[in-house]
Order: sequence, then C-alpha cells, then structure tokens
Amino acid sequence: EASPAPASPAPQPRSWADIVSNSPGPPPANPRPRYGVPQRLTPEMQRPRRSTEELAADLAQRSAAADERRSRLQSDRLQKLRSRSTLAKAVCARQEERLQQKREAIRERHARAESLRANIVGQVQRKARQENLKVDEVAFINEQVTLERSEEQRRREAEADARLHAKSMELQRKL
Repeated sequence: EASPAPASPAPQPRSWADIVSNSPGPPPANPRPRYGVPQRLTPEMQRPRRSTEELAADLAQRSAAADERRSRLQSDRLQKLRSRSTLAKAVCARQEERLQQKREAIRERHARAESLRANIVGQVQRKARQENLKVDEVAFINEQVTLERSEEQRRREAEADARLHAKSMELQRKL
C-alpha cells in the first residue's frame, strides 16, 4: 500500500521588517531581462542621432505611404460600393422581371378563367333555351291533344244529337 506523500511545508508569513533585517543587500538581479522594461543602452548600442532633414524626409515618406494606403483603401471601398450597387441593381431588375412574369401569369389565368366562365354560361344558356323549347313543345302538344279531345267530344255530341234527332223523327213518323 502506498503511503501518503509528504505535504509541502506551508509558507511562513513574512513581514517587511523580517525581509529588511535578514537581507544583506539589494535582492539579486533577475538573469532574464523583463520585457516591457527599458534597458539602459551603452554608448556602443545607442543609435546615432539623425538630422532634422533626415527626420523630415522620413516623416514625409511615412506620410506619403499613409496617404497612399488611405487612397488605396478608399478606392477599394468605392470599388466595393460600386460592385454592391451593381449587384443590388441586378437583384432589383431580377425581382422586377419576376414580378412582371407573375403579373403576366395572373393576367393569363384571369383571361382563361373569364373565357371558361363565358363558355360555361353560354352552355347553360343553350341548355336553358333547349329546355324552354322542350317545355314549349310539350305545352303545344298538350294544347293540340286538348283541342283534339274537345273536337272529338263535339263530334261525338253532334253524332249523339244526330242519332237522337233521327230517333225522335222516327218515333214521330210511327206515331
């Protein structure tokens, strides 16, 4: 079985008095240089100072380079804006074309629906006329049948009257 590892000793609290009284001098220098902390330059390491003309020329060169970058960025932005504008115009044109196609399709549908409606209404009118003709024919036939029946009735009555008259005449002759 493994024995527990020995615990590291807890750090002892220290005060400034303990540090100052126990230290023989300044703390030892860190062998690695700290970044961000300026180091003193020895005369050999120092750059020679440049003249004002050199500084002015360098500043003018940097300013010209910055102006060129600015103008390049601005021209790039303008180019992007132009391309976006042409793209937006193309999209608008396509949308307008699609809308025009939809409108035309709707007009065609409405025209087709109107012609179908007119065709159906015409068929209904023709059927109604045919039905009216049939009704008129049936009424005419019924009228003709009624006239024939009444004519037949009159003929029969006339025959019956003639027979009665003939019988009555015969009876009078016998008497």
